[in-house]
Order: sequence, then structure tokens, then C-alpha cells
Amino acid sequence: MGSVRDNFKTKSGDPLTIGVGSGTKWQWLKKARSEDEKDQLVEPLVTTILSALEQGFNHVDTAEMYTTHEEVGEALRRAGYLTDEKAREKVWITDKYYPGGFFTQPPFTESTTASIDVALQKIGTNYLDLYLLHTPFFDPTKTSTGLAIKDIWQQMEQAVRDGKVRYIGVSNFAASHIEEILSYSTIKPVVNQIEFHPFLQEQSPGIAAFCAKNDILIETYSPLAPLFRDDSGKLNETLDKIGAKYQKNNAQVLLRYVMEKGHLPITTSSKAERFKEAMEIHSFELSKEDVALISEEGAKHHFRAFFADERFLSTSKNVQATVARSASSTFAEYRSKQTQQLGPLYSSKTQNVGEKSEEFKRFAEMARSTAYNSEGKAASVEARL
Repeated sequence: MGSVRDNFKTKSGDPLTIGVGSGTKWQWLKKARSEDEKDQLVEPLVTTILSALEQGFNHVDTAEMYTTHEEVGEALRRAGYLTDEKAREKVWITDKYYPGGFFTQPPFTESTTASIDVALQKIGTNYLDLYLLHTPFFDPTKTSTGLAIKDIWQQMEQAVRDGKVRYIGVSNFAASHIEEILSYSTIKPVVNQIEFHPFLQEQSPGIAAFCAKNDILIETYSPLAPLFRDDSGKLNETLDKIGAKYQKNNAQVLLRYVMEKGHLPITTSSKAERFKEAMEIHSFELSKEDVALISEEGAKHHFRAFFADERFLSTSKNVQATVARSASSTFAEYRSKQTQQLGPLYSSKTQNVGEKSEEFKRFAEMARSTAYNSEGKAASVEARL
């Protein structure tokens, strides 16, 4: 099934595989570390990315907000991708600029250009394949940089002209946000990375059709959310039946579903065998009927893991927002707790976990155990990823 996705290749000309992510649980694990650990690499993340690369992934996704540049760079170095220019051309690195707006965390640097330079230094490369503006939900009058979307985009365009970045794009943008950029850009966005899965087939109204019309590739995060958010169990029953037909597991079916929709999924796991299984999605196709069945069943249930629905219904383009999860669920309650406790972590006055309250430390331990716990719901999900 042809799509704009087929136009994206590594510098060496290889088609992009699905991406391995370095955010989600990894950033919380890293940010929850003690003062004594803060300068150490998160070795489990390095191992995870390295495992994905060894299984054939050629696409690594990171972000300034994740604070995982060093781990990404170390994994790429161990895999041999940073030894010389020819080796570097065989892998695709995506990074994202943080403009402000998440919790009370200010921008990390004084400019987008400076953020790119820091990323290049920490990862250990002289260019990024793709650089995204992470969110449109911020108020430039309330950030330390004062940069609006137009200012940021112009600096991203300059990075392309300077050879520091190959392509630029956005993340979590609705059609109105992208239209704003298209009105003044000289280099248009080529990617919009958004949450997508059968329970959220449109992160914002009409975004899939809008991106297709403008030749913008949709990259998807949280593609496996239905594995642990299917309250009725009906979608997973459908996935079970389809999986049996193709001799694939539910995660493989979901990842292939994303591919059949013309998008490119970003996923992760702490298990090497899951990366091997994930790569197998490039070797089979779902029928149109099966894709339609998954879409139909998924549309019966709504779940949004990141941001609030209202963010994408607003016509305002530059609104400061904190990350909010969908309401009325255990996960939302967990995220609410997370938001309450991480606020102080990202204030300009308190940067070290050692300075945090006992309540924060308890939350940090909860984040740590969520990443590694061998029992309970989180672990049962991990076993399926």
C-alpha cells in the first residue's frame, strides 16, 4: 500500500522501518533518579535502543523533553552508527524542540538553534534527520524565550539551510496549527507526529485527511494503547481473530494496522524479542476488510492518552497548556497525580530530585516501579509489548 511514508529514507537510501522511542516511561525513570544517579546513563534505555537496532530498526525517536539524548547517542555509538559518515547515513534520528508549556518546565535553552546544537553534541552527530516542534500548546508571552511558533519555525528552516537538519515537521498539531505554518513557511512541515490507534483515529478533527492532502506523513505514538485500554475487550477479541488468521500477535496486528493506514508507528519495549516481532510487520499485509473491521470496532470506544480533548477543539493556536490525560480512568488518575507532583520538578527554582518532597519521592518510586515492576497491570501490559 503506497503512501507518503514511502518517500522517507535514510541518507543512504534505505526505507525507514518503524521507529523505536526513547520517551514515555524512560523519561520518567530518568527524571526520577536520585542526585547521585543524575549524571549516569540509564543503561536499560541504552540496552533497549541497542536491541532494536540489532533487530533491524533504523529509526530512533527522541526529544529534548525526554532528556534521553545521551542514551540515544550511546546506543548508536555501540551499534556502530557513529563511527563515520557512511555508517551514520544508515540510521534515521528524529528529535523534537520543546518550546515550553508542559507542566511548569521552561524551555531548556534560549533558542531553537541552541537546542539543536545541544542535541547534536549530546547525541554525537553533526546532523539530525528530522526535527519536530513538539507542541503548539504554549503561550510565548509566558516562556523564557518569548519565541512564537513562527520564530521557532524560521530557526528550524535555518537549521535545514545550515545542514544541521534534513527535514522539519511538527508534533501534536491540529490542521489550524499547520495551516498557520504553511502561510509563511519557505520549508513546509513534512511530518506530524501524533497519538494514533483504533481508539483515537483522529487526534484532532480531520487531521488524517488534512495531512494526506498536504503530503505530510503522520508518525504515530502510543499505537499499542488498545492492548491495555480495551475496557470492553471487544477490540482485543477482534485482534485475536485477525492475528490467528495471519499467525501474528495483537501487537503485530496493531502496528501493521497503523502501516496500512499509511502512517509510521513509533513503539518501544524492554524485551528484545518484541523488537524482532515488531520488525515482522514489514513482511505481511492486512486485508482492507480487516483494516476496516479494526477501525469499526475501535471507533466504539474513545481513549486519549495524551492531552485533553478540549485542546484540539479550541481554535486558539498559541495557548499555554499542561499535559492532561483523558478523564474517568485509572490511568487518568495516575496521570493527574503525575502532573501534580512533576510540576515542582520542572520549575526553574527546583531542578534536582534531591530537593523534592517526600511525596514527590514516593511518586518517583512509583514511576520507577511502573517501568520495571514484574507484577500487576503495568507488567502484564509490558509482557504483551
